[in-house]
Amino acid sequence: MTPREINKGNMSRIALIGLYTTIGYRFALSHKLKELIGKLVEENLLTKYEFAKVKSEVLEIWIDTSPDVAELQVHKMSKTAKGKYLSFTFVMPYHKVMKVEAEWMGVFIDEFFSGLIQVLAPYQVPENEIITICEMVKKEVVGNETYIEKPSRDREFINQLIMKHKKEKV
Repeated sequence: MTPREINKGNMSRIALIGLYTTIGYRFALSHKLKELIGKLVEENLLTKYEFAKVKSEVLEIWIDTSPDVAELQVHKMSKTAKGKYLSFTFVMPYHKVMKVEAEWMGVFIDEFFSGLIQVLAPYQVPENEIITICEMVKKEVVGNETYIEKPSRDREFINQLIMKHKKEKV
């Protein structure tokens, strides 16, 4: 993503990036989920309200998780590339999201949009419109296996080793 591409309108105004810093704690999010959220948020929220006036910025959201946080944490990062990116990190509460394994995707989406409400509040984006987008995403995604990343054999093996190690520590 270069500033030139952004200014030409060739680039999305939102970027969702998975960043998992704690080994063994990640969400199996398909790129399709990130694309769906990005498309709906951009089309329905970022092109309106005060954010639309910020022509040169891309909203960049880094998604991380931690077993040590009980509630979502939203951290604003410094602007980069001469102010072209407005970056935030959402630290998702791993155990809260994964509490009921069959429902994790819906809980993840709720947590994500809760963070988005905080991020877009300064741009006067109505909370009810963000919640509407959240419900649209959940309706499409929850129970739909195509939005879950299929682990590679290597990742599956590594995850098994990690889980075995965790059990041995307890």
